[in-house]
Amino acid sequence: MRKIAALIFSLLCVESALSDEISVHWLYSWMPFTYTVPEGSVGIFFRGGFYKEVYEPGIHRLFTWPVTKGMRINVRPQIDIIEDIACGTMDGLTIHFPRIAVYNQLHKEEVLNIVSNFGEDYDHYLITEPTIQAVTELCTTMTAQEIYIDKFPTINDFLLQHLVEEQAKSNSKLKINKVVVSKPVLPGNIRKNYEVIVEEKSKLVAVSQIQARKLKEAETEQLGRSKKAQTDKMVAEIENEKKLAEEKNKMELEKIRVAVRIHQLREDAEAEALILRQKGEAEAYVIQVSGEARANATLQEAIANERLITPLYVDLKQAEAFWRNNNSKLIYFGENIPKTVYPGFIDSEEVRKFAN
Repeated sequence: MRKIAALIFSLLCVESALSDEISVHWLYSWMPFTYTVPEGSVGIFFRGGFYKEVYEPGIHRLFTWPVTKGMRINVRPQIDIIEDIACGTMDGLTIHFPRIAVYNQLHKEEVLNIVSNFGEDYDHYLITEPTIQAVTELCTTMTAQEIYIDKFPTINDFLLQHLVEEQAKSNSKLKINKVVVSKPVLPGNIRKNYEVIVEEKSKLVAVSQIQARKLKEAETEQLGRSKKAQTDKMVAEIENEKKLAEEKNKMELEKIRVAVRIHQLREDAEAEALILRQKGEAEAYVIQVSGEARANATLQEAIANERLITPLYVDLKQAEAFWRNNNSKLIYFGENIPKTVYPGFIDSEEVRKFAN
């Protein structure tokens, strides 16, 4: 029994060492074999001639040998390196690509499908061989200068597109992320010539870039000036519109003030005219009344004078005037006093009567 167990253990160790299979841990107890699937991988087990199931990362206990074989499949992004690919160019030179890196990833949902259809070494069939074929075909359509200098920057995209199309044709569902191609190696003398060409081309590119940068700076500066001019113009237009609006408002206000002033002056003139007219009418009425009063007074005076100026009144006034005149006074002495104080005037008795 011990010999059988030792033989089984030896065979498992040899099988694990010679393949990329899942690590097998023998437990010295009643438990069966334990398979460990590391993180970033999935496990598949070969039973009865085909793969049945995918196991997640972790420890799995299964009855194994001799009916079951396990493999670990990486499902993380990985890089397949293809080295030293030789090809002949269209102009008859043989060049070598020292290294081509293909970044790819197999999702765990496609593991059974891709391993069943393309085997455990699926990346050789789906990545390595199509890449070598694409490089060989590419060389036959280009000269060494095109591959080494002119069209070298496009090779990465060309190979990436080619591998993506190959996966679509094979329905592998293998995801190709990118392809990085190293600079090809040319024969020594030809490489020196191309290096000179590349150097001159680099200088030309540098000069072109400097010129382009200066041109871009000039364009940027011109654009900045243009934008500043447009901004200044817009600001000026806004300011002008604002000033015009302000002037228009001032004019409207001035028109309103003038209209109000004219209306006020018109009302004042009409009021003054009314006052003058009323004043004239009042003065005319006053003059009329005064005239009528004076006329009436004069008439009354005339009537009074007519009544006052009687012969006796006239005589009295004459006598008063006579007596006011000192030179006209006469002094009589004696017994024979004249009957009158002034010849031709009223009698003294009549004067006394009138005075009383």
